[in-house]
Amino acid sequence: PLLEIDPPKMDLVSADGSARQGDFVLKSVGTQTLELHELLLLGDDSFSILEGQPVSLEPGDQTRVTILWEPEETYETAELWVTDNTPLGSAMAPITGTMPPPCLGLAEAWNIGSLYARVDAMGTMILENTGNVQNTISPVLDHTVSPEKSMTSKQARSQNTMCAAST
Repeated sequence: PLLEIDPPKMDLVSADGSARQGDFVLKSVGTQTLELHELLLLGDDSFSILEGQPVSLEPGDQTRVTILWEPEETYETAELWVTDNTPLGSAMAPITGTMPPPCLGLAEAWNIGSLYARVDAMGTMILENTGNVQNTISPVLDHTVSPEKSMTSKQARSQNTMCAAST
């Protein structure tokens, strides 16, 4: 018996912090009956098996395992372990959950020392990243400012309409 896990790894992304789910397909690709003895998740507690159970699969048969991620942190990991009757006795697929950092207003980005903003004599706002990570300015500018770089935009006139998020 041989087991194929598809996809070989799972990356879940939650832009707003809401729960996300994804499916693994466990397929019998050998010539003998595949016995899936146990499905186990190891890692962050924010991951769980929503659907899926140990089964016997004839060659060519498959079953689905649904993983649920309820974000607690911006980056979390787990592993799906499947014990079986293959020569190796088990297989593993890594899982990651990523939640982009929250959007900061310009004043907040300023307060934590990662953004410097000024307006020149012509009324152009100049934004300078003084931190060590990229800052994405949106929605008006929709532009990324790399560390130790500056950006100029005549469109940037109001602090209330822009947002800075470290990425």
